[in-house]
Amino acid sequence: MKAQSVIDPNGLHSVEIERPYRKWIQEYRLVLYNAIISAFQLKEHPENCSRNILTVLLSPTFLPGQRKVDPKRAFNVMSAEVDLISEIPDPQMRVAAEQALSEVPALKAQDPSVLGLALVHIIIPVSGQGATIRHLVPLGINDAQNLHLIRFNPDWKDNLMTLVGRGISFGPVKGRE
Repeated sequence: MKAQSVIDPNGLHSVEIERPYRKWIQEYRLVLYNAIISAFQLKEHPENCSRNILTVLLSPTFLPGQRKVDPKRAFNVMSAEVDLISEIPDPQMRVAAEQALSEVPALKAQDPSVLGLALVHIIIPVSGQGATIRHLVPLGINDAQNLHLIRFNPDWKDNLMTLVGRGISFGPVKGRE
């Protein structure tokens, strides 16, 4: 496979990044879900759903003004780290994460198989504008009784970066397009 180059986002406006991002997250939602299962070690520590957040730094691979952007190839994952929600440096993102998690008891009341919400903090720096695009992506973990069937992947981070870098996704999640 041909390696993608990383584009310096200088000159890209946030509006140019948002549309490809929305399509990218649809493509890679299941890849992120699989990464979280191992990153949070949910088989052994299901409580990590309410403690941890996966912080993913993305870099655009397209140029300013580029009309056609392949959603599978729109971004590269520059880093992916598990952080504690309580230690998120951005206060607005921390409050948003805590607010999202406050809805978990109601979800569990509706469906006892719900383990919780796994949160992904997407960061896309927009250099030259002094701005950073941030998104909080909640992923429902609703198969608590089947969690033992999922194999732990100690290389979850490399796997995430490789799949995204090669443009390999599991496709958009049905009903969320």
